[in-house]
Amino acid sequence: MHRTQQMMRWPFSRAQPAAVPEPVRHRPYQDELADRLYNLLFCDDLELARREPGPLSGPWRLLMGPPPRSSALQTIAAASNADSRARALAASLLRARGASIVRLCTLGVVVEVALPQGLESLAAYADGAVRYIDATGDAAVFDSGPDEARKLAREMVAHGETFAQRREAWLQPRLPPPRGGELRVSVLVTDGPRFVDGSFASLQTDSDVAAIVGRATRLLRRLQQRSR
Repeated sequence: MHRTQQMMRWPFSRAQPAAVPEPVRHRPYQDELADRLYNLLFCDDLELARREPGPLSGPWRLLMGPPPRSSALQTIAAASNADSRARALAASLLRARGASIVRLCTLGVVVEVALPQGLESLAAYADGAVRYIDATGDAAVFDSGPDEARKLAREMVAHGETFAQRREAWLQPRLPPPRGGELRVSVLVTDGPRFVDGSFASLQTDSDVAAIVGRATRLLRRLQQRSR
């Protein structure tokens, strides 16, 4: 058995937007840095994003400053040439305000696997960026990885978009990480995430989910080869 949301129409309904809960923070690694990176994978926590080191540029400068106008957030969320994580965060801020999303976009996919030794997490974004945390909490960030890795990341997002067309947005608090050998695929869409979880075998029945998992496996191997 696996858990997922109900069918939906695409484009999304223009009903009044539902209330969006405050972001939650889980601690699957019991390590401050690894847990922070894990929660940042989902691009739904502005205060956590403010703690990231480094200079601010592009949409990040606007997001990290005084609360931007909703029109500016709409522009960021719809900007196909902007950092996908910034776009997803802008969309999350819009949802928190109860604002409708002007442009529906799929911006990322997060795959989590509960292994006996710990949680393994891999995130791929529409711009080809990748984040990986292994079961021990060691993390790797690839904003400009090899072409093959970026291609696989974008393919994961493309299959995530097709999957999202058949699911309603999840507007409840983000669930704790999977446990007991289960796997979860979360798709980050501007009007709210979609997810499915269950055993590896049960998730193979959905062709898009199977394609996401297959490409995630290939991407992980590629990243591991690069790190040697």
